[in-house]
Amino acid sequence: ALRHANWIDFMDERLHIAKRLMKRSGVIAVHVNYQELFRLGLLMDSIFGESNRLGIINWECAYSPKNDSKGI
Repeated sequence: ALRHANWIDFMDERLHIAKRLMKRSGVIAVHVNYQELFRLGLLMDSIFGESNRLGIINWECAYSPKNDSKGI
């Protein structure tokens, strides 16, 4: 739990700075693993406003190529 709290404090400071530096039309993209996604979403909603969230892009990360062709 302390690790998550430290990470949130770390991100909170940087996201507030990013907000001050951004134009009103600016966009911020963050890459984060699934373990911190919920916490980061809450933090960003509190800083930037929930209505400013454009979306979440999710993908499966694979470290080796899959051999899943179906004979095509």
